Amino acid sequence: MKTIQIITNRALKNMPSHSVLIIGGGGYLGNFVARAFIKQKGSFSRVAILVEASKASKFSSIQAEGMEITVGSFNDPKSFNGLLPTSDQRNLPR
Repeated sequence: MKTIQIITNRALKNMPSHSVLIIGGGGYLGNFVARAFIKQKGSFSRVAILVEASKASKFSSIQAEGMEITVGSFNDPKSFNGLLPTSDQRNLPR
């Protein structure tokens, strides 16, 4: 987990505030990544995990810690609304 924090801290020094959308945050490694972003969420405009509706209840504890939960699908570009700049959304598959 320290490695994630070190990489993120270095990257943040030269970056404006961005949104982060974590995909696959329900797995073993995703849990550590998500918690590292929660600790540094003040450096981002939004930090969220993309989850399927059927799995949303699995994320209640991390949501209570401050993680935003976005219900949707990786295959549905509408799930990314508000989390990607408009120019990036145009490049998503339709």
